[in-house]
Amino acid sequence: MQHITLGQAELIPWYVCGFYFAASYLSVKHTRIEESVRSKIVRYAPMVFAALMLSEKYFHVGVLGMRFVSDAFWIHVVGIVITSIGMAFTIWARATLSDNWSPNITLKEQHQLIRSGPYALVRHPIYTGFSFALIGGVLQIGEYRAIVAYAILLIAHSMKAKREEKLMAAQFGQQYAEYRKHSGFLIPRFR
Repeated sequence: MQHITLGQAELIPWYVCGFYFAASYLSVKHTRIEESVRSKIVRYAPMVFAALMLSEKYFHVGVLGMRFVSDAFWIHVVGIVITSIGMAFTIWARATLSDNWSPNITLKEQHQLIRSGPYALVRHPIYTGFSFALIGGVLQIGEYRAIVAYAILLIAHSMKAKREEKLMAAQFGQQYAEYRKHSGFLIPRFR
């Protein structure tokens, strides 16, 4: 009988989340306004580069390949737990957003401003969940290349979220401005 490795176990929450997103994509509303192809390419390029840094061994060179954390079993387990919590939060956010979701910067037909569930805490909980889950992956890899990739992805998600906010502010005006006062960007706002 073959056992899965800790690295493979860490990927399971990502596969579950990916499957959920793919299956639920079939029930989204039609798009009314969407970003340009050029914008998508510019936005996805750093994400692809960061994903390669996380997955490919040719970034395992020099300082990038040096470990910043021990390769201890317990660190891998903590990484898997963090990844699982982040992916569960991401799935919750996606389920709450329902048919308003898109992988791109869009406005849907009859788009709604969602303020319930994880959206009561942060305005971009899918990115919050992904970012938290990535911390687990960074611990799993344990090399400086993972920290650099994490920083790139965090910047890319933040930039996308800011562009989404401009679109939401234009669509929902004062209602969105009020929502911003009571929710965090990627981290919950505590009063």
